[in-house]
Order: sequence, then C-alpha cells, then structure tokens
Amino acid sequence: MNVYTADIDNFTIGLLKECVSGKQYEISTRFRSEDDRKRSLLAHALLNRAVSETYPGVPLPVETVTDGFGKPHLFLPAGKDDPENSPKGDGNTETREIYFSLSHSGNLAMCAVDTNITGCDIELIKEKKHGHERIAARCFSAKELDLAGDTEGFYRIWTLKESFLKAIGLGLRFPLDRFSISDYDSQNGHCNFLVNDPDNVPSQLTPFVNTDSGVLSLTGTSMMIDGGYAVAFTRLCSDEKITFHTISDPVNLLPDQYQRSPQISSHKSVQ
Repeated sequence: MNVYTADIDNFTIGLLKECVSGKQYEISTRFRSEDDRKRSLLAHALLNRAVSETYPGVPLPVETVTDGFGKPHLFLPAGKDDPENSPKGDGNTETREIYFSLSHSGNLAMCAVDTNITGCDIELIKEKKHGHERIAARCFSAKELDLAGDTEGFYRIWTLKESFLKAIGLGLRFPLDRFSISDYDSQNGHCNFLVNDPDNVPSQLTPFVNTDSGVLSLTGTSMMIDGGYAVAFTRLCSDEKITFHTISDPVNLLPDQYQRSPQISSHKSVQ
C-alpha cells in the first residue's frame, strides 16, 4: 500500500485547480471554507499523483465515478499502464479497478492506493474527552471501550472503524455498532474485524465474512503520525508494507510534471 499525504498550507486553490478534473473542481466550490476546499482538492490531487507513479501512461487528471452508495471508484482500461497486456483491437473494453481511499483532517489530506479493496481515515487528535465518551458509549462495543480508555485509544478505534466503513463502501448505512474490532495488537496496531450477526450482513460484506465465526478477511492497521494525527487503514493484505510519501513541493503536483516522475520529498515504510 502506498499512502500520500500533504499539508494544505503548501498549496493554493489556483494550483490545486490545475491538478484535478473540472468536475472535481466544481464539486469543491460547494464548500464555503477555503480550507475545506483545499482539503477536498488536495486529496484528489494526491490521487492523481499516486496514479501517475503507478500507471505512468494514464492521462491525467483521472475521473472517478460514484456508486449508488456514494463510494468513489476509479476504472482504467486494462493494460493502459502496460502496452504488452493492452486489450486487442477486437472491441474489448475491459477495465481494471484502481483501489484507493481518500481522507482529510486538520491541515492534512491523504490518499491510499492498494492492490485490492482499501479504506483509510485520518483524524487530528483533539482533547475533548466528554464528547469522546458519548460517542464511544453509543458506537463502541464493550471490548472497544476498554481499548479506548484514553484520547489516543479513542482515535485509534474511531479511525479503524471509519476506515472499515470506507473500505466496504457503505458508510453509516452499516452502523458502527454492528461490527467491532477484535484481536487488537497494541504493539503494531493490527486488528481483525468481527460482525455481530454474520447471517445478516449486506451483500458488500458477504465475500469477506466467515458465517460461522463472524470474523472478516479484512484487517485493520492503526498508527500515529507526526503532527498529532491518528491514521488507520482497512485492507485485505495486512502483511504488506505501508509506504508513506509526503508531498511538500507544489511543483510535484502539477499535471505537466507527472510524466517526469518528480522526486517525492520523503518516504518511509512501516509493517
């Protein structure tokens, strides 16, 4: 999994407009706050940056489509990034899905790209203990309440649950109290997910659920990053590395720079 992050303070609305599709820019104008517009635009600019690295032959900016549940998807022609595997000239219109997830909070925008279903969430940690307690009491299981005993614990659990909902693409149509985190490892932030009623799950979850135990094949990873943020990821391949890329130079987001594979300011891998 590759994860791209950037700070909105390093980019202007004018530059970000050049890094996304006209449709995405139009959507951003619905936000009243300039910072909210920047967060939305920057997350999608990071998606283009990620695609340009992984699939350098793909025209930018990319256009995402939204399904009936509001989850965005990105489809590219099969073989677009590999001419030897491109569809033959026989009318074949096969496409492949690029799995990604976007999130933003505080000053940071984030884009995660993986080889299969994925969801990510980022939250700026705020000390509002009483508000946290009310949310936890309403949305967390008894085991999750034990894990969320302090502010950091609360944000770890919250971001894990949010990343799970984004991965399955249902949002709060699948309530937070219908599934829980299990087997949480405080050393590496890894966890499993368990549905409360395995015989009564939406079709999006059917391929991932063990109907005998309720355990899902989707797994989560939680961590803290610089600046006081909690981040979490839900995916199928938890044993693969998560590599972080921080984009700090505005020139690295410009579309006419993508084909030159500009250098990323910093990167690191975690298990």
